[in-house]
Amino acid sequence: MSETKPTLNTEEKKLLVNVISTTKVYNDIYINLDDEIDFSKNYRDVYDTLIKATEDDKIFVVLNTIGGYISSMNQIINNLLETKSTTTAIIHEASSAGAGIALACDKIEVKKFGYMMLHNVSGGAHGKVHELESRIEHTKEWSKEINTELYRGFLTDVELQHMSDGKDFYFNKAEIERRLMNWVPMRKRK
Repeated sequence: MSETKPTLNTEEKKLLVNVISTTKVYNDIYINLDDEIDFSKNYRDVYDTLIKATEDDKIFVVLNTIGGYISSMNQIINNLLETKSTTTAIIHEASSAGAGIALACDKIEVKKFGYMMLHNVSGGAHGKVHELESRIEHTKEWSKEINTELYRGFLTDVELQHMSDGKDFYFNKAEIERRLMNWVPMRKRK
């Protein structure tokens, strides 16, 4: 025996329509790096924020720093490259490690009178002579890898070589914006 379905009039059909509405929640997250970049342990909240952020969040890294420890810069950069969020550097001053962090973001915004300073790795070491020689050789190769990866496309190959030879580069807002026209963010490079 077949079952007969009841016939519904137009008004009854309208009552059966389900409306489903969803709301996407996202956060604008501001990370202020407005002092010297020091010990990595002082940035645990930054690392956690970058790791936990979702693709719907937007992260703004506000830079007003003279730079600092390369080990802390490296960890911040690695977390910027791994976050699911879109990242934007907002530059007031981004010198040294601050410039590296800025160039690890997906987008860069330069504020009025903002500037960047880029230079080769600086630091110090102590130990026995053979240990110092090993450290110097390692640092030369390591800094070349870091400089090439971070600054490629923002600096020319000739400028990268000059930086390896010890030249510091200072760029004002107009020069940064000019260089960004052809720059490809690290996460978009193949």
